[in-house]
Amino acid sequence: MPCLTTGLIIVWGQSLGGGVAADVAQDKKVAAVILDSTFYSMDEMAAEACPLLPAGILLRYHLRTDRKLGNIHAPVLVIHSINDGIIPYTHGEKVFKAASEPKEFLKVTGSHIGAYFDCEQIYLEGIRRFLGRNVRAQ
Repeated sequence: MPCLTTGLIIVWGQSLGGGVAADVAQDKKVAAVILDSTFYSMDEMAAEACPLLPAGILLRYHLRTDRKLGNIHAPVLVIHSINDGIIPYTHGEKVFKAASEPKEFLKVTGSHIGAYFDCEQIYLEGIRRFLGRNVRAQ
């Protein structure tokens, strides 16, 4: 099978998929990573949602985005809405803070994973700028 060396891989995860994207992208040669409306840690999300339950013990899959970010060696774009009613904006801020450079944060408005529909121009232009600054054709 021929080896493809000219393609660019951009790993993009949204919401729960952001935790999976961080896992996939760690220690891999990828051109960029986009984490949209992503939680910092599933354990933290569960504890916030059910503060009276031992959420960390009850979870089968922990999806620790926080532990993966330091192993991503590609430019990272974090997108998060200040109006996100599912994953609090503070998670986006924590994801951004934990990510290695180069990194960018795109603050948007709108519902959880609805920024594309609520502020399409800002959303798309932010992604174009990030990719233009950080991804070069190989």
